[in-house]
Amino acid sequence: MSTDGSGNRTREDDYPAINISRIRIGGDLGGVVFVVGTVVCLLVGLPETRGFFAGTLAGGVGLAVVIAWWHRGHEHATAEALISFGLTGR
Repeated sequence: MSTDGSGNRTREDDYPAINISRIRIGGDLGGVVFVVGTVVCLLVGLPETRGFFAGTLAGGVGLAVVIAWWHRGHEHATAEALISFGLTGR
């Protein structure tokens, strides 16, 4: 049983459950497997979200292509903008 420091029980004890925000996911293969598995489970379990998922995937890929294309023509623009606004921490 967890307490709040003064001996009182905390709310977590009243409603034991898995809190997904507390699960640490690394940036390695295990994290990728977790994310892909979660997306597949949601798409299978909630078929009405498939259109939303397809739209957000297309929008994300499109935005990534536009940003990559823009950065090819403006290689130093981001660094120059940060320096001009004084955001480099110098």
